[in-house]
Amino acid sequence: MSKENPGVIFDASNSWNGYNHQGKLAILLSVKEIVTLYDSTKTMNENKIELSKHFLEIEHLEDFSIGRIVSGNEEYLSVHQVKNHASNVIASYDSAFLGLVYHVQKIPTLKNAYLHATTDIMLAGKTIKEHLKDLIANPKELQDTLNMINNVRFDLNVRNEVLKVHKGRPSNFVSKLKNALMDKNPSENKLTNENIEEACLALEEQINANILAINSISDVLLDKIDLYTYSIEGVDTKYCEVNRLKDLIIDEIDKTISIMGLHSYWKSQGHKEKRYLFLLGKLDEHIIERNLNFLLYKKGDLDRKIYFNQILEWLTCDDIDANEEEFYQYYIKERFADVANRFCAHCNKKNCEICLVISALNKIANMTVDEMKQFLLLTNPNINKGMNMYTYSDYTDARGIADPFLVGIRDISRAFEEDKTAISYIDEDTLQYVLTTIILDENLDDVRTICSDVVDNRNLFELLMDCDCFISKNVDVESIANKAMIVGKKFVEKQEEKENEHIAKLKKVRMVSLENFCRHLEGE
Repeated sequence: MSKENPGVIFDASNSWNGYNHQGKLAILLSVKEIVTLYDSTKTMNENKIELSKHFLEIEHLEDFSIGRIVSGNEEYLSVHQVKNHASNVIASYDSAFLGLVYHVQKIPTLKNAYLHATTDIMLAGKTIKEHLKDLIANPKELQDTLNMINNVRFDLNVRNEVLKVHKGRPSNFVSKLKNALMDKNPSENKLTNENIEEACLALEEQINANILAINSISDVLLDKIDLYTYSIEGVDTKYCEVNRLKDLIIDEIDKTISIMGLHSYWKSQGHKEKRYLFLLGKLDEHIIERNLNFLLYKKGDLDRKIYFNQILEWLTCDDIDANEEEFYQYYIKERFADVANRFCAHCNKKNCEICLVISALNKIANMTVDEMKQFLLLTNPNINKGMNMYTYSDYTDARGIADPFLVGIRDISRAFEEDKTAISYIDEDTLQYVLTTIILDENLDDVRTICSDVVDNRNLFELLMDCDCFISKNVDVESIANKAMIVGKKFVEKQEEKENEHIAKLKKVRMVSLENFCRHLEGE
């Protein structure tokens, strides 16, 4: 998220993280391809050489694509549109289908172009091919976009609305304008009065090229487009619910263990689940590195492709046994995303255009290992035993993640600070408030115990330089350290200097309930 223009998506990958449905599908299809390509009669190194000719590409040509290198040239074999819609009305997917039609017309090497759905789409008695023909004859969405471009050009009110800064996600049309502009000039990352016509022209050219391409498509090419078919518990189905995808990936991981003759203990369910999270984490690292070098990837100076021999190494390496804390971070990111998805699905406010939950989730997903460690310390300051097999479940408590963390992101009336590790807010007195998952459960603890746990968390020392207050669900104290002292904590004179400084700093750090923080902002 841009601080100057909150909600701006500079690149499609910025709105992607390795733990959502799209990323998992990319992993699933890649591992399935590796299972198909792997030759058990050859050595591992021989297979790696062959697999180095095949690749996965995230968020470039499509949501993800699979291809190969032939005589030094790239050939795309399949492109994949991913839609996690609740709607089962086929018209809701017309934009995705039009994109696939364009690709099969423009890329002769494509064997398949798939739409991945999470619900059973009703075809109203038609085949996919029949629906596509009707859609091509009347591409209403493309024409609507052209009409909107003209409105931006000739209606000042419409133009001002397009240029208006919004707290949450930009509209679909605004995202199209920005992406078209960046395709022309990668350094242009926001819409302004000076470049709005350039953006309109770029998008108009794309839409007209799309219309021209789809109008001349043949029946043979249309046969390449379909809903992707999954095999779930032995039954073929044209959709896959989000919560089923993990099991499908683990099934493919199990197949790799068998065909590659890997260690028998890898067959245990716990190890396969670890391997699953490790794959997602590695894909996440790829996206983070891409975002850090956005312009280089956008211009093609760095290769977006993940070659299958690299994915094979992820499948077979021993790193998940050596890097325990990183593994827990993968799991925690997965948990944050899972709770956020459930939270959004049950949210009745329907203010997605001003809500920053997705932006916050993207921020978390794009954190490096060190950044994630700092984020977890500040977001869970009352967990003072470090991260290990006994404590990591405390970081994933759905109650605290949902409320106050996600509720706060949704309901706090201003954008969080983009340049801070934690989800933080600055008030008019320039005091920094850090949003946490702290929730007082009167059956298990009290305010003094929570404050004592924060005081005991020595890992917070360096991170408290800018923190003035923690936002909790239902705790209000003027001094965390003073409240902890009441419970009888022993702060002896011979404590190390850093510990004394730590306590002194905590004496100035408060804790406030989410409700009272929102009132505080309203009173400014």
